[in-house]
Amino acid sequence: MSTLKTTNLQHPSAASPAIVLDAAGDATYAGVHDFSAATVTGVGKVLQVVSNTYATNISTTSTSFVTTGLTATITPSAATSKIMVFINSPFRTTGSEGTAGYATVYRGTVAGTNLGTASGFGQIYQYTTGEINDLPYPISILDNPATTSATTYTFAIRSSSASLTVSTLLASSKGTITLMEISA
Repeated sequence: MSTLKTTNLQHPSAASPAIVLDAAGDATYAGVHDFSAATVTGVGKVLQVVSNTYATNISTTSTSFVTTGLTATITPSAATSKIMVFINSPFRTTGSEGTAGYATVYRGTVAGTNLGTASGFGQIYQYTTGEINDLPYPISILDNPATTSATTYTFAIRSSSASLTVSTLLASSKGTITLMEISA
């Protein structure tokens, strides 16, 4: 391993060094002198984390999204913050061939803003009538709610047909939702 010994790092076209090292090896970055955790700010910093679990089975044949009960609420500290939403939930489909189950995330309730599409974040397709498909269903999405008010995120499921049952949170399993406020 090599060691580079210097006291200043400066771009050839810059008027002054971008980084200055003092005798103790502490750095000054273009006029910013304290990089302790208490003073570091900037884009991409995690400001807070909220998490919730839910373990009650939900099954539906509805072709409209219905809530699973897996929700969490976060109050952003700035209107410019982004919210990273992570959901992991077991997911089951059983029913007629050629149908599909969908899952999505809403900001608010299922009457709120669907952060996915009409098909949610993908589908679990039913290839054979009567077949049982049990799969994990992870979702992650970065949202920009543009508010400092308490904001709820809701995991929702739906079926493409009344002949398909879509279920989540099966037999003593748990779903999790984690919200992370990210500084903009």
